[in-house]
Amino acid sequence: MMTTERVTIGNAMLYYGDCIELLPEIPTSSIDAIVVDPPFFQGFNHNGSKSERADLSIGKPFFNLFFDNMARVCKEQRAVYVFCDWRTNGFFMDMMNDHVPVKNSLVWAKHPGTGTFYQNSYELILFHCNTSRRFPFSNVLTGIKSFNGGAKVTNGDKVHPTQKPVELIEKFIADSTQQGMTVLDPMMGSGTTGVACAKMGRAFIGIEQQKKYFDIACERIEKAYTGYKNQFAEVRELVETNELFTSRTTGIIPGCHSNGNEPLEH
Repeated sequence: MMTTERVTIGNAMLYYGDCIELLPEIPTSSIDAIVVDPPFFQGFNHNGSKSERADLSIGKPFFNLFFDNMARVCKEQRAVYVFCDWRTNGFFMDMMNDHVPVKNSLVWAKHPGTGTFYQNSYELILFHCNTSRRFPFSNVLTGIKSFNGGAKVTNGDKVHPTQKPVELIEKFIADSTQQGMTVLDPMMGSGTTGVACAKMGRAFIGIEQQKKYFDIACERIEKAYTGYKNQFAEVRELVETNELFTSRTTGIIPGCHSNGNEPLEH
């Protein structure tokens, strides 16, 4: 087991570590929604580079376990969003259907795009839900700028290679959850989903195994809570009493909700 660091910021619980090791520690049926942008293997990462589709087969054991854990931690009423592109769409859909069956594919039209043989001007999001909530929206998402198209104006500098604009994540959270619900991103990168949750009054659990991006996520989420403190009384109180950044634990954490404390249950 790798060394794990746990940081609590407001209603966000952030873990530096391997998601396959940490997901089993999240209580069953505790998560309302999942938003995740899995890493693609060489040549399958939105950049138009060439690779063999068969290369994806090395990821099957990992993603089988990954999606199995996702299904376990979700509540009966839940929504799941998984980013992919045209090359990985079939791979992820097959894997998801065994655990969290896909209800629809969403298309984020992110003009302008990159690429030589027609531009890659969109990304796909595989959508699963098991909820009484209805989603009477188009599955083609327009008007949300990518970092190539001006997202820096509202998001600041791009700090992760596959960073998504916070406005896109906010839409998914608004569509599928209510204030006070819990959102999980088990591969949180620079923490955009956590930023969206801080802005919208949702609890957040994030896991990231690259220390550089984990530290960036902590910084961005703390800034988000501070910047939006006036929206939620409980956050304003934490900021004003200097208790927003409540704890940091480093070491081998064999049980993420041990020692009589239940940080993963919101």
